[in-house]
Amino acid sequence: MKGWVYVITNAAMPSLVKVGFSTKDPELRAAELGNTGSPHPYTVEYEMLIEEPYQIEQATHKFMSHVREGKEWFKCSVEEAVLSIRNISNGQQISETYKRLDREKILAVEQSVQKRIAQQNAQNEATRLSREAEILKLHSDYRKEEFDLLRDLPASQLSGIPWFINRTERHLSIIVCLYFIFFLLCVISGSKIKTNDAFFLAKIFSVVIYVFWFIVGDALFPTFSQWVTGKSIDENIEVANRDAQERLKQTYITKLNELGSTLNLEFARKLPEPEQIK
Repeated sequence: MKGWVYVITNAAMPSLVKVGFSTKDPELRAAELGNTGSPHPYTVEYEMLIEEPYQIEQATHKFMSHVREGKEWFKCSVEEAVLSIRNISNGQQISETYKRLDREKILAVEQSVQKRIAQQNAQNEATRLSREAEILKLHSDYRKEEFDLLRDLPASQLSGIPWFINRTERHLSIIVCLYFIFFLLCVISGSKIKTNDAFFLAKIFSVVIYVFWFIVGDALFPTFSQWVTGKSIDENIEVANRDAQERLKQTYITKLNELGSTLNLEFARKLPEPEQIK
């Protein structure tokens, strides 16, 4: 159904404009309003002939809700009301008539507004792309650091052969324990053994037993770490690595939260693998 969306003003209300619709000539609608006892006549400033005028009117009212004074009256300029109607109609009008308005001036303002909107959209898009690049980089950095962390796991955990390769700390803990054990044994075994000899014998016994330990396998002997914590050193290392991974994850969660994003582990781990170890 065809009809008009119009803008009407009244000199008695200089700061208000009326945006309405009618299926008959807007001039007749203005005349009807004039019979309500207003001291000044109602003037049609602009009218647009369009299909489904009621939907256009309602969408315009919603678009201009921030300046709505009540019912169909809005506290804004005529030009703003006309631009709002044109924006909602989006070029679908059959015809439009500028009664007392400068059409060229309104079109110039409309073009200026559209240009500002386009610039703002371009700026928003650039900001969005920059933010997405930062988020992607953080996910990539997380993937690389996680890869490096896993790469540095002890070979005993990765190979499944705990007696073949162990961490330096494990070797040192065994040697130190053996050294003090045999030193005490040498001292206790006889008072004739001098302190220097006791140190020397302790060193010899420590190395011999350590070599035996290394060849036979530490599965036959509980380690010092296991005595203290109830866990093997490999288990302690695994716990430490899990803690390190959790700290790494929390670090990147904080960084991404600042960008309004979240750490997507599935996405991060689908990123290209960092350069493999040669």
